[in-house]
Amino acid sequence: MAHDRFHLIYQPVVSLHGNSREDYVVYVRMLDSEDQQILPKGFLEEAIRSERMAEIDRWIIRNAIQEVARHRNDGHKLNFMITLSASAIEDDSLLLWICDCLREFKAKGAWLTFAVSHHDVIGHLEKMEQLAEGLHKINCRISLTHFPFEQEAVNVVRHLQCDLVCFSPDISGRLSKDKQQQELLKDYNQQLHQEKVKTIVIYIEEAAQLTILWNVGVDFIQGNFIQKPVGTIIYDAEL
Repeated sequence: MAHDRFHLIYQPVVSLHGNSREDYVVYVRMLDSEDQQILPKGFLEEAIRSERMAEIDRWIIRNAIQEVARHRNDGHKLNFMITLSASAIEDDSLLLWICDCLREFKAKGAWLTFAVSHHDVIGHLEKMEQLAEGLHKINCRISLTHFPFEQEAVNVVRHLQCDLVCFSPDISGRLSKDKQQQELLKDYNQQLHQEKVKTIVIYIEEAAQLTILWNVGVDFIQGNFIQKPVGTIIYDAEL
């Protein structure tokens, strides 16, 4: 933190049904002394133990807002999805601080989606209710990630008025061979669509998964098969 050794990278979330909206998930990497990227598993556990996650969250949010505002000012209508940790959910001053960042960079809440994991929401439900209500008031969207195939999770989505759901990442690798997983995905995807919630499946690594997800009716996909995370967003016209 003292030496500003964090770095943002971006991965697109792509529509399976021709939606032209440009969404990118924002990830953080830490740079070592040789400017090589350290994956989150290499530093997040220590950040949690030392109670620094709230600071890291704020660094990510502020820099992401600055970056999305820059792209918007250049005429590119993209949007960012930013993950919040449990520490961010518990941060009572976070909402006002986000508003300050939006004003500082002349950004709009509608350009941002804040993603929270189902596990963190269950553990901090009252705080998340308050935060979700406030984020919706400034036109930000809410995404519930690591969505399990459980009815309780649908109730959580309804309660928080989530805009998006990202299914648990472990389902992707089993889809091609596991018919039960396909049926469960189809069932919960339909339930979420009835709630007017869009759905995302991540960790897409092969073409065979695309046909299954398209048939199921999933809205968006994300994964290295589509595009690996990059440090700089480049548009077709710039290639």
